[in-house]
Amino acid sequence: MSKTIDLIGPADAVKPFDVYAQTEETARAYFIRLRFAKWGGMPACEDCNCTAVYTYKSRHIFKCKMCLRQFSPTSNTPWAYRKLSFRKLMTIVAAFSINAQAVSTRELCRNIGVQYKTVFVWLHKIRNELAERAKGFILSGEIEIDGSEYGGFIRPKNVKKKRDDHRKMPFRSNSRALTVVAARERGGSVRTWVAKHESDARSFIRDAISPDAVLFADQGVWWSWLRARHQLFTINHKEAYYSPEACTNQAENYFRALRIMERIQRHISGQYLDLYAADAAWRIERNKWTDKGGWSDAVSAMSRCGRSELAGYFQGRKRSLSLCQRDGTTKAWRPPSRSERLEKRVVADGGGLDEIGSARKPPGRRTWFDGFDYFEAQQIAADPSCIPNGAGVYTLWLSDGAELLNLVGFKESSSLPLWRTEHGVQVYVGETYDLRSRVLDHLLSNADRSTPRRTIMALQHSFGTLPDLLVGADRALTEASLTAWLSQRAVVGVKRCGYVKAEETSILLHAASPLNLVRPNPCQFGKFLSALRAEFNTEIGNGWPKAEAGWRPSRR
Repeated sequence: MSKTIDLIGPADAVKPFDVYAQTEETARAYFIRLRFAKWGGMPACEDCNCTAVYTYKSRHIFKCKMCLRQFSPTSNTPWAYRKLSFRKLMTIVAAFSINAQAVSTRELCRNIGVQYKTVFVWLHKIRNELAERAKGFILSGEIEIDGSEYGGFIRPKNVKKKRDDHRKMPFRSNSRALTVVAARERGGSVRTWVAKHESDARSFIRDAISPDAVLFADQGVWWSWLRARHQLFTINHKEAYYSPEACTNQAENYFRALRIMERIQRHISGQYLDLYAADAAWRIERNKWTDKGGWSDAVSAMSRCGRSELAGYFQGRKRSLSLCQRDGTTKAWRPPSRSERLEKRVVADGGGLDEIGSARKPPGRRTWFDGFDYFEAQQIAADPSCIPNGAGVYTLWLSDGAELLNLVGFKESSSLPLWRTEHGVQVYVGETYDLRSRVLDHLLSNADRSTPRRTIMALQHSFGTLPDLLVGADRALTEASLTAWLSQRAVVGVKRCGYVKAEETSILLHAASPLNLVRPNPCQFGKFLSALRAEFNTEIGNGWPKAEAGWRPSRR
């Protein structure tokens, strides 16, 4: 803890949460005493170290009498450009420092009455300053070293027969996990690093400990590299957790605190893992102090000169994780974006969806095009009960769909090809919680209850290239003609599933569905179809009599 805290004087006698009960002027006065603790709690110019300053009455700023520089209590610090009052700022620091384990961002924003994003950034600013200050600590004496993996968990499937054994490859691969490596001085400070593997942090550990330090670690072969400079004792955790020669229980205690922090926060993003690791290390040491000591130390860390790395976070300046490399350098790392994850999930052989990240699709694993049952339109008209009744996705196929699309000007893209099988070409996909009723709407009902029916009518009205299909002012004749036309050419694919919207989106991201007007990646052909439908409605559709409204299942 900074020795300058001893110079604060009356500000150190204030309990952290007492600030919220004070006025804004009183809170500002206490903030100034903490901020300028290096100069005895009096405002001073950092450029020339002059404590003789003018105080403005109209604005809460100061002016140096020597260099005439104007500055505020937050100038050139991570507090700069703040919009919160001093009372709320000090309350955030108090809530952060007084909790022994961790502070929930959601709970704090509700208690103070500010937005979640505001508290999120300020807590990360405090953690970032604690992490930057900890980089200057040199550990000595007896030091325990250990590592622990975080992240990389893959949620198993809901249905038991669809679950995979996550103890086997490729699920067990650590390519999605990060390792926190900790070096804890017995009775002293803790240094932390984040790497892909424990061995990647050896160079950083060597630079952070004194040459005469005695090290304790497990029997990982990568720690033997430290024997060249330090005295190293190891323990085999398969046989015992403690022995008279060595143990790493204090390092394990640190990881236990970090796991508790992970449960409180519900989720820790990989790009902030080093900040949470530094936070847990600070709390391990802070538990030896009083509540006022931890509060003052957090304010002292935030009062260093310079702008915070998280300044302008919500203006696009996102933070990257400094990932330790084996050669002693660091690499900027961030979790992949949604588009990057989707690109990695497309398997080259067949374009299947790889649900396990960057690893390739193992044999026997289901993809987006698996699990469909196909029924001809004539079979459905004769026996509608062949379609299962429940939630799922469905696809509409046309035996001569390729010729139809060529006649109306559809151009296939290499990045989003048509889905072709022995049934023809897939032209439409939808999701519903009542498969039977929805499929019957498309094949046997009317255009008011079916998007592809009205789209096909609009194409025939504009081009007239579809054989045996009549479109005119007589609605009954048009609907009957389209039903007969579909019965000769249409095939319906049905897939039972629970997360229907996710399944539909997966298909739309991998296969072109030309008759889908509303899709996550709209194309020019979809806009062209919308214009044709509008023209058809103006000339014919709006003059048709209203169809009877049928029962439609409610969405879950």
